[in-house]
Amino acid sequence: MKLAIVCDHFVFLKKLLRVIEKEYSIADIDVYEDLNGYQNCGRYHDALLADIDTIGLKGLKCINSHPQPFTYIIYLAMNRNYMEDAYGVNVLGYVLKNQIEDKIYIKLQKIRNLMQIHKIYELKSERQLVRVPEYKMMYCYLEDGFMYLELDHEKRIRLSYRTLIELKNILSSRFWRINRNCIVNKDKIIAIDHARHEIKLINGHSFHVSRREWVQFKKSNHTTLGEH
Repeated sequence: MKLAIVCDHFVFLKKLLRVIEKEYSIADIDVYEDLNGYQNCGRYHDALLADIDTIGLKGLKCINSHPQPFTYIIYLAMNRNYMEDAYGVNVLGYVLKNQIEDKIYIKLQKIRNLMQIHKIYELKSERQLVRVPEYKMMYCYLEDGFMYLELDHEKRIRLSYRTLIELKNILSSRFWRINRNCIVNKDKIIAIDHARHEIKLINGHSFHVSRREWVQFKKSNHTTLGEH
């Protein structure tokens, strides 16, 4: 597991590293003095340990400007009152600095467990590799010569693959190419219109399925979704 630490307090950082290195190799840990250094590092990490007391680091700022939105975040703080604005879908809470020895392993083990449960892809975006959990992926599509990945909560990422076939070869069997311009996550389908060859996703968006792909889908899938 690759870890990133943002901390500018040398004494606390030394203590934190001493604790973490009992279970993790130093080669898997990158340390940054500020948020900008972390954001511009060009690397991906499975987890970010962010010292909330670092100068210029605020909970919401860190989350909203996070270059890898699917990296799990654990905050480190002197006082639990500092954590009121530190929230987000990938934030796994915080650890008080005086409880590092007892609590940090629990948080890191939770991340390990989540990584085992959820398949995570390393996809090529415009600038770097991004790590995306399969369960957050809605569909991929071509638009005006560019490829996009639509995520839960109406977010999207621009990808750097030449064709949908190239991307499809990376994805699991949970993804279905419904036409020349779109691949959908089957787990996000809530309804199938067999008469019109259309599907509806959990976000309310509907898509037409080409005749060729419809035949292939019926051959390889036994769905429990009702007909409309």
